[in-house]
Amino acid sequence: MDEVKPPQRRIVFMAKIEADDWGRLADELAHLSREVDRGGLRSTSISGGYSCGHIIVASEDGSMDHDKWFQHLNAYLEAQRTPQVTEPPHE
Repeated sequence: MDEVKPPQRRIVFMAKIEADDWGRLADELAHLSREVDRGGLRSTSISGGYSCGHIIVASEDGSMDHDKWFQHLNAYLEAQRTPQVTEPPHE
């Protein structure tokens, strides 16, 4: 039986941000927000500076919309509720 994977929304954006202090982290988050708003950071970004740096990995599935994601979510949740039957090992 194929395992149902958790659904992903249209855009998946993963970030690892390191900073010397909370203020620098806030500045970096604001910078990244402006970049996303301008249409940047669509795939991968690596940046390192004096007081902060980031690694960004982003992807977009243009075929996914909210309704399709919600259908996938329901299928995933239903699969989690259904007991998984495993075959006994063959001797």
